[in-house]
Amino acid sequence: MKNNFEAFRRDSPEYFYVLDQLKLPTKIEEIKIVTIEDTWNSIKDMNVRGAPLISVVATQGLRNSIQQSKIKNIHELKNLIKEQIIYIRTSRTTAVNLYNDTQQILEFLNERKLATPGQGTALGIVREMHKNGMLDTLYITETRPYNQGARLTATETVLDNIPSILITDNMVGALMFQQKVDLVITGADRVALNGDTANKIGTYQLAVLSKYHNVPFYVALPSQSICKKTLNHKQIQIEERPSRELTHIGDFQIAPDGIKVWNPSFDVTPGELITSIFHENGEYEFDRELGVWEMLQKENLFDYLVKDLGFFKDKEKLKILNLGDGNMNLVFAVCDEKQGKSVIVKQALPYVKCIGPSWPFSLSRSFYESKALQFEQKYCKEYTPEFYSYDKDKSVICMEYLAPPFVILRQGLLEFKKYDNMALHLADFVARTCFFSSGLHLSNKRFRELMSFWNGNNAMCNLTEQVIFSDPYVEAQYNRWTRPFLDEIVDQFKNKDEELILAITELRNKFISVKQALIHGDLHTGSVMVSDQQTKIIDPEFSFYGPIGFDLGAFIANLFINYFSLKQYGDSKFHVDFGEWILQQVRVFCESFENKFLELWNSDDNVKDGCDFMNLLIGKNKSLKEKAQQKYLKELFYDMVGFGAAKIIRRIIGVAHVQDFENIKDDKVRAQCENSTLLFARYIMVNRRQFNCIQEIIDLAKKYYAQ
Repeated sequence: MKNNFEAFRRDSPEYFYVLDQLKLPTKIEEIKIVTIEDTWNSIKDMNVRGAPLISVVATQGLRNSIQQSKIKNIHELKNLIKEQIIYIRTSRTTAVNLYNDTQQILEFLNERKLATPGQGTALGIVREMHKNGMLDTLYITETRPYNQGARLTATETVLDNIPSILITDNMVGALMFQQKVDLVITGADRVALNGDTANKIGTYQLAVLSKYHNVPFYVALPSQSICKKTLNHKQIQIEERPSRELTHIGDFQIAPDGIKVWNPSFDVTPGELITSIFHENGEYEFDRELGVWEMLQKENLFDYLVKDLGFFKDKEKLKILNLGDGNMNLVFAVCDEKQGKSVIVKQALPYVKCIGPSWPFSLSRSFYESKALQFEQKYCKEYTPEFYSYDKDKSVICMEYLAPPFVILRQGLLEFKKYDNMALHLADFVARTCFFSSGLHLSNKRFRELMSFWNGNNAMCNLTEQVIFSDPYVEAQYNRWTRPFLDEIVDQFKNKDEELILAITELRNKFISVKQALIHGDLHTGSVMVSDQQTKIIDPEFSFYGPIGFDLGAFIANLFINYFSLKQYGDSKFHVDFGEWILQQVRVFCESFENKFLELWNSDDNVKDGCDFMNLLIGKNKSLKEKAQQKYLKELFYDMVGFGAAKIIRRIIGVAHVQDFENIKDDKVRAQCENSTLLFARYIMVNRRQFNCIQEIIDLAKKYYAQ
């Protein structure tokens, strides 16, 4: 057999040739493709094999059709292309390349051999291994029922003089048991965002065997076969082939009449069974956490709550409210008024919601949020919505619905409502959650266990490090600010203010390296719900072991933001009085936190097992203990001031802004409020260790407010 064939060949603008892969290995024959019907038949009947080559043949068939048409104008051309694309896509529904390349009407791409019009994907890797003396033996499965391995892959290896052995599909397990396989390489027709891979039937069982025998399982494919719009295998349509392929060999019948046949062309290998996926540009780092996630919408949400969870009895009686106004998640309130039941359903999205799919994001945050809610419920039940359930596959948390009169604190403050218990409750919450998760209370063993566990929420930490401690001070894609009014101060911050850059760098280092306690991680006024008497803290998905001052700073930062937004109203007595109340809440929060934290620390029962500032060392000397406590709290104060300043700056010149300023319609007025806030934040960050108490920060805020 001569190695003189081409999988695709065009010698004329009117037609092209494809290798008839059904005739291999006994014959090398070509099929002449003239019409769009010829194209459709060659793909449907599997004369053409391999997703990349299918795409080439489809687009070239479309080219023939356009050339043969008698179109008179661009409108007719568009209609023809649309009709032909719809038609040609029906020939093979699984091949994502066929969809992608007809969608974009691309020129054909030189990729591989037989399955592609160039040098080989999976087999291309084998060729390189053979060329470099790394290949001992290639085992080729026959690939039933169409025998592509026996007919096609074997043909290529014989022509290329690659040492290879043909085996039946069901011999793989025995071969691996004898430890004769070092690795497996396969191709793919479609790969989903989570790594689920559709390929010829039998690939899945090959991956399962590889997993059991600890044999690396690799997928090699052109990048066009990766479909990031396909989340997982549930969205991959598996086509079925004619039953005759199983009941006959050629014209010879091998199965009895009347037998039912199931003949899928493909199966799906879950991403968790795949070691790595490679394409021409390197490794495809698919989202291994995505699993079988699918977005909840009204119908499947109701089915989930009624059928899966049994939370409600009749989905026809349910009402739904979409409450998801945040940057990260979907949030629904579902109620059955007759049953008197309600629930919040919160689903994590696999991307940053306020940006979209272009910024993919880990779903594991939902798991950590569920754990944080349970921890908070243990120590601060009165400040935490009741936790009901967590679903890993769907990344869904179900919890208590805080119905009106509860409102988001930020919204209440924007309506100038005063909540006199709010600051006290927040201080109590932070003091208790931080103290009881710290080394002041926990043994060294338990403290390190928890610290290690919460380090798993690193995706949220990475996001915080980026959007708070990095992006606002560099040229970042999603940064925005009130242009042109803030252009000068933004340029100053980014390019000329060395003191500020040094300060934010120090704070970033502290955020990463200091592991004091389990903190909420995103404690702004949008993460608090209030009524006249009650306060509930929500959304702890950013929770991790970090510096306590980060939570303290986050909350006072958002109070200061609200305060500075009141500049838009000038000297209005009502708004001046409300501003004074806001500043009073800053003071109450800080002083109440310190008092509560010390109260917890001074209880012998709370510190008897503590590994940090051991009572054995400092408890016997009251003066020494007080000095240690004051030093500890002073560091928390400095951290609070610095982190608070960082949170203010990011809300004005970073990616995610807040309603306090965004609701100001006049750009110039908004910029005046924001400019004063930025100058205030810059000063307290750089000079944070010069302040002795929160009242000094409040007095400084008044001065910048008045400018």
